[in-house]
Amino acid sequence: MIALILAVAFFQAGFNTLFGPMTALFADKVPDRLKGRVSAFASLAWPAGLLGTALIGLPAFTGNNGRVLALIGFTALLILPLLLAWPRALADVPTPPAGADDKQARPRLSATFYSLWAAKLLVQLSGNVLHSYFLFYLQDLLRHPSPHAPPTAEIGFAGIMTLSTIATALLSIAFGHSSDRADRRKPFLLAAIALMATGLGILILGSSWTAALIGYTLTTAGLGAFMTVDIALVAQILPSDRHRGRDLGVMNVANTLPAMIGPMITLTILDRMGGGYDGLFAFLLCALAGSAIILIANRTLR
Repeated sequence: MIALILAVAFFQAGFNTLFGPMTALFADKVPDRLKGRVSAFASLAWPAGLLGTALIGLPAFTGNNGRVLALIGFTALLILPLLLAWPRALADVPTPPAGADDKQARPRLSATFYSLWAAKLLVQLSGNVLHSYFLFYLQDLLRHPSPHAPPTAEIGFAGIMTLSTIATALLSIAFGHSSDRADRRKPFLLAAIALMATGLGILILGSSWTAALIGYTLTTAGLGAFMTVDIALVAQILPSDRHRGRDLGVMNVANTLPAMIGPMITLTILDRMGGGYDGLFAFLLCALAGSAIILIANRTLR
């Protein structure tokens, strides 16, 4: 057990260390007018990764060792092209020289940065908890006979993940492109949160495989759209041009912290609710409401 905990801890540390320089590269090389579109295509990695986790869980990958080896191989295969073709020759996006107005704007940018950090944390908490425990939710559904139920929860999970991946990809591209054209990001963030809330509402109101498919797909698609626009917006409001890597590392904590606190919150709620998931989904809805309030209250975000 100790070896497993250490292995997961080291893997997560290395995995999350990648995001700081990768996002800094995005901020340095992509002009603002294209950030939404480029972010949309980059964000396709997230739903594809979720689909990969579902596929690795299928019987084709026999045993835990086979799944771990597949995960290592896929990770190396996808990261190596960037490392081998690192765009050193591509010029950085020019930044205007710092003046008196810029120095006065720094505190305002910092406040905007951290309000977006808090909003992102709550959205990521909702998405992380739902994805981490959705398979258990499906296993619970199998205890009640249904004509549309798959033979196993794992097969049903893979099917739902396939549909949600396609929906997430299409919506992320649409939101990224539209936010570029509108030259505004906040309305699209709020629309993505509303879509996530709708999906969670369906999961609360319905207890069937159809409701699970629709609710999870809407929530995941909304999260993918939110992350696409969020990445583009974060790259535009960094408080310091000299410390982009550091600031993006701070922002990445909003991605990693939910994975740490999510299980504790989930187990506490499930224990107090007698194992029912409605209370958990209601809590996630409250987290989304808090995120929307933070975004609406910040008048600097556009």
